[in-house]
Amino acid sequence: HVFAGEGYPTPTDLRYCINSICLRLVPS
Repeated sequence: HVFAGEGYPTPTDLRYCINSICLRLVPS
């Protein structure tokens, strides 16, 4: 999922989703 925002031309919406998933996978 993170790869999508690594260098792919994706909208901010997708980036936000990835961020949410990242936070969920690795909660502070």
